[in-house]
Amino acid sequence: MAKLTAEEEAELSARIAAGDLQARARLIEQNLDLVDIIAKKFTSSGVVLEDLWSEGALAMLPASTNYRTIHGSFRTYAAYWIYHAMLALVKRERRHPMQRLRHDPAAPEADVGVGVEDLRAELNKLEPADLAFIRARYGLDGEKVHCQREMASMMGLLSQRPVIERERAILDKLRRRLQ
Repeated sequence: MAKLTAEEEAELSARIAAGDLQARARLIEQNLDLVDIIAKKFTSSGVVLEDLWSEGALAMLPASTNYRTIHGSFRTYAAYWIYHAMLALVKRERRHPMQRLRHDPAAPEADVGVGVEDLRAELNKLEPADLAFIRARYGLDGEKVHCQREMASMMGLLSQRPVIERERAILDKLRRRLQ
């Protein structure tokens, strides 16, 4: 696809401001290659490329909604949103090594930082209820990943606060054991 001219970007921006979803879709589609370009810069982070791509594509939504021609070119403006969304993903993945296991349980130890064997051994030392919680929360061993809201509902809780506290306690326990 040919890149958009400044005039086309200005027209699409005005239509988006008026609520035109087709204009928004066209602006995003015309610039999706930018997501790929930026995702490749994060390949050494250990995060799965597809996850980076998904995060970048999602970042195009607020970028396209908030873009106005006073921001300069859309590609420059969107690159900021995409880069920061991917950076946040990398930081989240580093905080929660279980997410790496979810993506590739057979990954060689050297590729994942914390040894997969060490992490699996410590996970198996958890209380059965804590292990079940972590498996459900992070989608380990074929489980579906559940957000904190879903976890609260599964546990019969009205608030996510106890889920957050339990998750933090279990992860702290794992971090101490792995140090």
